[in-house]
Amino acid sequence: MLTSPPSQKVNLNQLTQRLIQRLQGQQPAVANWQIRLSKRQAALLVLAEHEATEAPGSAAEAAAISGAIETILRSLLDQMAQAGTLETLSADLAAAQIPIRIYLRRLREKQPYQTRSLLWRNPDPLIALLADDAALPDDPAELANMSDSSALVPFQAPFQAPFQAVDWPLAPAADLTPDASTDVGTSNSDEAAAVPRRWKKNLPQVPLWLAGTIAGTVLLLGFGYGVTRPCVLGRCERLATAATLSNAALDSLKIQPAPADVLQAHTQLESAAAILQPVPPWSPHHAAVEAAQKSYAQEAEVLGQVIAAQKNATLAAEKSQNPPHSVVQWQVVENYWRQAILQLEQVPQDNLVYAFAQTKRREYEANLAKTRDRVAAEESAAAALKQAVEAGQLGLHHLETADSLSSWQVAHREWQTAISQLRRIPKGTVAHEEAQDLLTPYRNHLLETRDRSAANSLALRLIAEPPKPPKKPSSLNKKASGRWLYKPGGRL
Repeated sequence: MLTSPPSQKVNLNQLTQRLIQRLQGQQPAVANWQIRLSKRQAALLVLAEHEATEAPGSAAEAAAISGAIETILRSLLDQMAQAGTLETLSADLAAAQIPIRIYLRRLREKQPYQTRSLLWRNPDPLIALLADDAALPDDPAELANMSDSSALVPFQAPFQAPFQAVDWPLAPAADLTPDASTDVGTSNSDEAAAVPRRWKKNLPQVPLWLAGTIAGTVLLLGFGYGVTRPCVLGRCERLATAATLSNAALDSLKIQPAPADVLQAHTQLESAAAILQPVPPWSPHHAAVEAAQKSYAQEAEVLGQVIAAQKNATLAAEKSQNPPHSVVQWQVVENYWRQAILQLEQVPQDNLVYAFAQTKRREYEANLAKTRDRVAAEESAAAALKQAVEAGQLGLHHLETADSLSSWQVAHREWQTAISQLRRIPKGTVAHEEAQDLLTPYRNHLLETRDRSAANSLALRLIAEPPKPPKKPSSLNKKASGRWLYKPGGRL
């Protein structure tokens, strides 16, 4: 049961928050959607907006999301009507029936891609008997004037039938004179404003017997409807059936429940609450029904948080498959793990699934830590690759402009730095594959600059050293000169 202060803004915000909370429990894909409610001409508008990247994958998924919004909103309005707090939203909405329109739209677009119209009827039959038919406009141009994402589209007529002129017969002059008993002070009453006084005597008169018959028929139908509603006469079988479902759901959670047990228990609790939904407020069992519904709703809400956490964990695991991934994708996975952990932290300690939630929370926290390590590794690898590429660009520049030993040495050092950065990039990262592709050309440039540096260094040494004089030949080896030839025992 929703409770809120009498401020329309606050109440609409509370209704919106309840809608968002339940919708995210059923549809985790809308976790980042912007959902707002607005009142227009005694009707409710629901605008759900999102980024283009978060759009449903198909028309069936979009219809499922809008259908979930319809189901949740009907349930919330039924609860408020049974609690008698519907009028706190607005006097215009405290009616027997409320037209509702649901829009799904991408941010920064004017036209919605999904529209759903419905009519909520008050479960109180005494109010429903007095209701006029209401219709929603089907004009596709209804959103033509939507300028930005903050604008909620008003409903166009016809929520109320326009005034239609009637050709009344002219009355004699005597009939146009007010009766002597007419009170001048009440001439501005609602009745006088609704029906001109000069036409009063020309209005058709309904016979008293016909009016009595109509009133009696209405009362009889209302009484017959009232006594035939569930749990109005005798014992309430629906309470027993709902209690059986609830007990079965809670029993399945007492001993080490599995994820499938949590999902089944949530379904059983929702079914138990739905069984009690048709019980009217005038039932003698209404207090017990209301207490049971509140209990089932609270338990189902907690289980919904656990189920939503499991769905986020499943999405995180799916997006983690087949690494390596970019930093952006790992950050998306990290966000899914973080949301799952936050949802599990909302489980109360006295709840039956608290131990299960804590086990899953520790598991998700370990996965979150691994994901953060992945993000850090990808960021470090990307930074090393960037530094390697920058060093390679400098090395290539010096390679093309080198004309001295010092310039060749600078180019050689740049290529050494580039290769050193490439070798720092770990395996299992997106940058590692690109680094391996760069290693071969970078090594070739390193060898080229090394050889050029060595050649220039040798040339400079040769230039710096003076030429050495030739050695004089020995006297014993002047055979070729023809001057001296030593022979034992004689001379030439």
